[in-house]
Amino acid sequence: MSEKSHYTDKEITDSNIVFHDEFDAEIYDWKWGKKYGSEEMERMLGEYCVYMGEELGRVGRYLDIGCGTGTAVVNLSLTDRIEEAHGSDISIGMLRACHKNAKGAHTHVILTQSNAESLPYRDESFDFITCHAILHHVPHPEQVVREVHRLLKPGGRALVAEPVFHISRNEFQESIAAMKGAGLRVEPGPRIPFSRTAVLRGAGDEKA
Repeated sequence: MSEKSHYTDKEITDSNIVFHDEFDAEIYDWKWGKKYGSEEMERMLGEYCVYMGEELGRVGRYLDIGCGTGTAVVNLSLTDRIEEAHGSDISIGMLRACHKNAKGAHTHVILTQSNAESLPYRDESFDFITCHAILHHVPHPEQVVREVHRLLKPGGRALVAEPVFHISRNEFQESIAAMKGAGLRVEPGPRIPFSRTAVLRGAGDEKA
């Protein structure tokens, strides 16, 4: 990011794991008022239509990077538009909460504990990827962007969103530049209060 960190990559990563495993996983949904179920799924589909500038459409394989407790991946997995939903997170505590939420919502999400900067999936293996509030957690946001590029199928789409209180406009622009440098087509996201967003499209997408 713009300012050089005084901490090592390992210190940043380890502190994130400890914070989410030992504290945030148990209270995250309560703290942010997160909900799960068909009503929330319909609300999110409407939001994504606004974010993407089009209907979500049919999705073969969907990945939520930094899925946390599953706000996006659990709720979106409830729609019949998505055939296979995956969530990845470095925190085992968050993944346990996500699994519990998926079970409570009577849906199935394939979960993987992994570092967002080096994901254990094959190249060009996902049709749709979301990254919600993850870039500010990692030492090298540009590497997460490269992973998105690597994992998107030709014509695939990705949505990146960051809270404004976690990332400055200049820092987000640096991430946008990394997205373009990785070979992704970047479309500025809609103006959403307290959020910075971008829609990414993989090679082969014919949308103008």
